[in-house]
Parts: sequence; C-alpha cells; structure tokens
Amino acid sequence: MKKLILSLVSTVLMLVSCTKDDNNINNNSTVTAQLPKTINNDGIVSTVTYNGTKIVSIVASSANISSKTFTYTGDNIVTQVYAYGNNILTTGYVYDSNNKLVKSNYWSNNGKGNTMTISGKDEYVYNTDGTVTKQYYNNSDGVYVAEGGFLKMTYQNGNAVKGEFIITATGQTSSRWVAEFDTKNNPFKNVTGMNKILGGSSWSNTNNWTKLITTSTETITSLVRSYNYTYNTQGYPLNVQQTDVYTSLSGSTQTNTYNIVYTY
Repeated sequence: MKKLILSLVSTVLMLVSCTKDDNNINNNSTVTAQLPKTINNDGIVSTVTYNGTKIVSIVASSANISSKTFTYTGDNIVTQVYAYGNNILTTGYVYDSNNKLVKSNYWSNNGKGNTMTISGKDEYVYNTDGTVTKQYYNNSDGVYVAEGGFLKMTYQNGNAVKGEFIITATGQTSSRWVAEFDTKNNPFKNVTGMNKILGGSSWSNTNNWTKLITTSTETITSLVRSYNYTYNTQGYPLNVQQTDVYTSLSGSTQTNTYNIVYTY
C-alpha cells in the first residue's frame, strides 16, 4: 500500500493535464510566445534551452549537477532523460495516431554506468466522461505486473483539477489530490508538446496552481500547498512563493516556504 501512496505523491509533484479536446488544450496562437529562460528555485538556477519552441534541456547548477534533456519526433516529445549524480532515468513516450499519449516507458541505470534496464511503464486510458486513468506496471525479468491501484484524473479548461488513487481490489480511494488554479499563463504553455505529457510536469497545465491539497485516507495525513504570484504584463509568473503545510498522522504540522523566480 505504501507504493500506492508514493505513486500518488510522485504524480502530484509531477502533475500534468489534458482535456477532452486533446489537440486544443493549449492554443498558443492567441498569446505572445514567451518561454522561460531561467528558473531560480531557492538559489538553485536552472537554465532552459530551446530549438524554436521545442525544449532541448533544463540544466540546474547546484552541489550536484542535474539535467533534463528532451528529444522530439515531429511535435511530440518522445524521450526525457533525467541525470543527477550517477543516476540516469529515461522516459520514452508513445502516442497513438491522434497524437494522444498512451504509454510511458521507464528505464534506469540503477546508479551505475551507462547500461539502462527497463523498470516499468504507465498506460493511459481516455474515458468517455473526460477523465484519464493511469495504470502503472512494474517490470521484473521482462514480465509486467500491474500495481494494485490506479490513478483517475479529472480535467477542466486544460488543467488537472482532481486525482483519485483507487485500489483495484476494493474500488476504494486510498488517497486523493484536489488542485485550484489561477487564470494566468503557465510558464511552459508555449513549449511544443509539453501539454501532451501525462505524468511529466505541472508545467503541462494551461494555468498555474494556487492551491494543491493532497490527503491519504489510509494514514490520515495531508499536504496543503499554496502559491502567491507576481506576474509580468502578459500574465506569466515572475515570482512565486510556495508554502507547504504538512500534517502528520499524529496531528503535528510542519511548514516550509520556497521562492521561485522566472526570467523570459
């Protein structure tokens, strides 16, 4: 059951969105195409490079250098390689004939050398009610085994507004998140293909989180994440103050604050 909760937390931290009208989630023709060049997250500065409006890399300078690099086929992001220290994690994205994401394959070097082994995959189902179901499969010696629960996500106006982690055997919800958004522009809304990636990044939403509430119905813990923004004249975030309030099983609380600065 811990795997189910950890999977939900991972999804929240890397949340993305889609809508019923999958090819019109992000209509860049109505906005001036601004692209973030640097992201300063509490003193750790990441530099973002592009080829036109296609993202090439995000490189962060800190005590341990980390980076993300991207490759495309047409307008679809097909690989994302995340490197930090000795660890290399690769995600391969698979799309259907309508350019909708249907699978994410995961590889890892397990912190050693350049030999990559497949660790698992996510498969996505687009439901008739507009929700999307994500099922994770572990890979063991070439055999895929479904995790004991799946994530069902709900979307509005190009934003993922709710997710429920449902235990397959019982149909009960073990944990959930609910998100609230502003009406301004997400920093990465003009990046080609970013809005198609499920399970990739909060940058794939059309707008910006103002509040994100994560709760576990099993452990009775919660995380309330709130955001305050300063925007530029075209409605893109310049400065973000993020406040996390975590409530533990015992009822104690812990508050952390982070500051993020974008340049374009």
